[in-house]
Amino acid sequence: MSYSPTSPRPILRMSASPSRRVHFAEEVEYSPSTLPLPPLSPTTPRRSTDTMLSMTPPSPGPMTPPQLALNFNTLPLPDDDLAKDIGAVPVPFEDDSEVETLHPILEASRTPLIRWNLLDNISTALACLTAEQRASSAVHPPTRKLKIIGTTLPWYMSVRPSASTSSKPHHDDDYVTVEDVLRELAAGLSVNVVSSELDEGEKKRTAPAFEARCRRWRLDSRRALRARVDFLEGRTVFLGFVTESPGVLRLKVMSS
Repeated sequence: MSYSPTSPRPILRMSASPSRRVHFAEEVEYSPSTLPLPPLSPTTPRRSTDTMLSMTPPSPGPMTPPQLALNFNTLPLPDDDLAKDIGAVPVPFEDDSEVETLHPILEASRTPLIRWNLLDNISTALACLTAEQRASSAVHPPTRKLKIIGTTLPWYMSVRPSASTSSKPHHDDDYVTVEDVLRELAAGLSVNVVSSELDEGEKKRTAPAFEARCRRWRLDSRRALRARVDFLEGRTVFLGFVTESPGVLRLKVMSS
């Protein structure tokens, strides 16, 4: 069919087609507990709550930590070793915890300042010292009690300050002096030992020293008693002392 531009366009009629209906499913409201989850395989890791939280994007802007109200009166004090690391000042030590040092006159040496055979009288030792040296404190810091021990001595000697020490500048100074140590050593070694207190091994071990002392002192060995100095077994040359532990001095001697 032909038409001109000025003629009206023909109306096309379409045949009617059967109508269609669309059905919508009912709305179902899901909750987190009813959402289906995909099954996990042995190689699929399960995400923990911490991992999920770490994936949450940070909130904009810096976060200021909350201010804590600390009561420093209730906080524990640090140990001394820790205090050195963090710069805290530990409680100062008391004097009795200081390292104990011997007076140089009493220190053990192969060439001691005191020339003294322990078989001789104490005056031999004191004659080597001045009054100031005899009155000096035996140890530093000064102490009111010392103990003397020996490797072969079954006993110990306790040294206390002596009020009768004439060389002390002040009699009210209550400390053990150099003279106190020497006098107590001489007195302690001169104590006699009853034979019944000795076993056969001790009698045999001290016999040579006992016989030598009797000859030196012109004693009758059949009537004389053994003395503690005999337990030094002939090593009676005084060398001095070494500090065994705080307050304990070990006697050092050698053979003449």
